Amino acid sequence: GESASSAAEASEMEVMMLSLGITSPVTRDSAGALYHQELARQLADWLPPVLHKAGGILPLPDVFCIFNRARGSELISPDDLLKACQLWAKLRIPLQCRVFSSGVTVVQSLDRSDDEVCAVLLRAVATSDDDAGTDEGAVEAGAGTRNGGPA
Repeated sequence: GESASSAAEASEMEVMMLSLGITSPVTRDSAGALYHQELARQLADWLPPVLHKAGGILPLPDVFCIFNRARGSELISPDDLLKACQLWAKLRIPLQCRVFSSGVTVVQSLDRSDDEVCAVLLRAVATSDDDAGTDEGAVEAGAGTRNGGPA
């Protein structure tokens, strides 16, 4: 009947969500006093492919949104995310949370130098500039990265 159909759809949706996200998210109940450490480790396992796809760096608010989406209904607070990120160095996790002079907080992998990240960002700006038409200021800013072409 209709209830069997809706139950099957709900089960199919749950399987799809689990395939996209985190199957057993760390919670305060499951981790207790070690909650932030376990959250830091879960982020360290989950973040590398996400960062790689984003060019090696993501603003912290983006990490918050994407991570919570992957967790499904076990959402974390911005404060818990920040506390977990601040534990990476202590736990020897190769990720860092940086605050730029502009006030923007980002997450990046320690295996990418600032020069590499800048080169990726300049290529992205140059590519989006080519797609959007000509903006002379942006073209000049990205001109030095065009001779090698996109990576």
